Amino acid sequence: MPIEAWQNLGFTDPAMLGPLARLAEELGFAGVSLPEHLATPETIVTPNPYVPGGGSGYAPDTPFPDPWVTFGALAAVTERLRFVANVSILALRPLVVAAKAISTAAVLSQNRVVLGVGVGWLREEFEALGVDFRTRGRRTDEMLMLLPRLLRGEIVSADDEFHRFAALSISPVPDRALPVLVGGVSDAALARAARVDGWIGVNFEPEVLLPILDRLASARNEAGTAARPFTIMVSRPPTFSNKVARAYEAAGVTAIVNRPTGFSVGTDVDIDASLDAHRRVMEEFQTLLA
Repeated sequence: MPIEAWQNLGFTDPAMLGPLARLAEELGFAGVSLPEHLATPETIVTPNPYVPGGGSGYAPDTPFPDPWVTFGALAAVTERLRFVANVSILALRPLVVAAKAISTAAVLSQNRVVLGVGVGWLREEFEALGVDFRTRGRRTDEMLMLLPRLLRGEIVSADDEFHRFAALSISPVPDRALPVLVGGVSDAALARAARVDGWIGVNFEPEVLLPILDRLASARNEAGTAARPFTIMVSRPPTFSNKVARAYEAAGVTAIVNRPTGFSVGTDVDIDASLDAHRRVMEEFQTLLA
């Protein structure tokens, strides 16, 4: 199958989200993505793995609308477009709260939601929410065991390290399984991804990405999942070209996410005046993938 084109709607004024989602659907994009942060700490000491100089890498007033609320809204103005959280930090949310939000978005979108999961890097965000940063990996693993059962409408109970509750269920739930993609490049993250439906990566240059994909293949072999369908979704690197797209496709990448169009055309929210500029940026990306 040809590599899928996805559009990142992060770092975008909320007033533009609906029009940009409709535009992405009109142009034939497979889906759109949104990042997640619940809060932006004023002081950040934690080293940022994505920003060499540290800090958040974005202005404090950068909009981060809740992806699950937003996906429900965007589903109402589109028909086939899919939606991926890139990525949701599951461990920041109570299990049942996360399950209810994800399930509702999946139902309202008629099964067009993809769950992208990460363990998170921002210690101060965890501390603000009263969640132990050191145990986020193990907490995420437990959630990934319990969440699919809740999303199937099963009656679930737990007596685990982080989750202890009597039998319960949630409703409504989607009528098909929700695809789960896991992000991260540690051995634990790649092993986690190998157990689910796919891996989701950031804007790695080829010399960084390709060795990661080799490690991911090894993790899938070790997990015994190498023969089953598997999604590999990565964001467009800074030096993206058709040659890079072909190299990624040959290495098993199944979807590439374009950077937010606002990075190229600015953040003007005069929708009628700026939508043609956003269209050109999306079409340029599609040309590079062709």
